[in-house]
Amino acid sequence: MLQDPEIGGFDARTLLNDPAHEVNLALEEFFADRQPDDLLLVHFSCHGVKDEDGELYFAMANTQLRRFRATAVAAEFVHRLMNRSRSRRVVLLLDCCYAGAFEHGMTPGAGLTWESGHSSAAG
Repeated sequence: MLQDPEIGGFDARTLLNDPAHEVNLALEEFFADRQPDDLLLVHFSCHGVKDEDGELYFAMANTQLRRFRATAVAAEFVHRLMNRSRSRRVVLLLDCCYAGAFEHGMTPGAGLTWESGHSSAAG
C-alpha cells in the first residue's frame, strides 16, 4: 500500500521470514546515506524476547531461543541506527511482545523527539 503512488508513493522493501543477519544488513543499508528531511519508516511484526537485563530482541526466522542474542535482531542495534541516521524523521512501528521495552536506554538525537503508545496487552 505504501508503494501505491495514489497513497504514498514510497520506496518500500518487505523482508519476510529472513534470517537475522540479512535483516541487520538491510536495516543498516536502509538508514545509510539519508538526508535530514527524509521520512523513514520501519515496521517490525515479529516476536519480541527480552534477556535477563530487560534488553529487547526481535525474533527472526533463524532465531534460536536458547541463543537469541546471536540469532535475533537487537533493539539496541536498531536504536543505534536510528540515532546515527541523518534523517530527523524516523517512524518505528513495533508489533511484538515487549514493544514498550524499546525505549529502555533510548535517547533522541539532535532535533528528534520520541513518542510512544503502549497497549495494555500482556507481552
